[in-house]
Amino acid sequence: MPIGTVLIWILLLVNGAWAQTRVLVTYDSVDHHTERVAKWIAEGVEQQPDVVLRLQRVQETSHLDLQWADVILVGSPVYNTGPSQAVGKFLAEWPFEGSPLKNRVGGAFVSCQGNNAGSENTLFTIIKTMLMYRMYIVGGEDWRSGFGVAYIQDGSNQQTLGFLEKQAKGLAKRACDLGKATSASRTRSDF
Repeated sequence: MPIGTVLIWILLLVNGAWAQTRVLVTYDSVDHHTERVAKWIAEGVEQQPDVVLRLQRVQETSHLDLQWADVILVGSPVYNTGPSQAVGKFLAEWPFEGSPLKNRVGGAFVSCQGNNAGSENTLFTIIKTMLMYRMYIVGGEDWRSGFGVAYIQDGSNQQTLGFLEKQAKGLAKRACDLGKATSASRTRSDF
């Protein structure tokens, strides 16, 4: 093999051109609605090339998991127009010193009991935390999921579950694409 070809291979490997994008989908779920969205997002992630997925509840997610990930997607049921206590605690305890989450990609998803019941506020609470950590934020593929995916449990969703599944997988695709596009802007930890 010519030396020039070897040097190109080495440069590609050193610069991470073939590195897999690491995606963490973490959530809290009481009645399995948020979990359902998390699993749709996970399916969407697994459909993307060159990704590694961790799907787990926030109670099982550590600082090491956050620092491992290139993409962090957080889901919560809505309680009193905000995230669940478990997600609130999880977000409040993220590592701040030294900006270890800087330039990672973040996104949000929620489930709630009805329209105008706090879904956007909860999405924004998660997104605002990510912005404080200087993360890139991604929404879904069209205007109906611009801030993230919201599963509204008012009974009307039974006719639109296919649409919600598509929105969840679209969020996954956009997050993976942005994770790959911004890979050179962050440092990675091998945990």
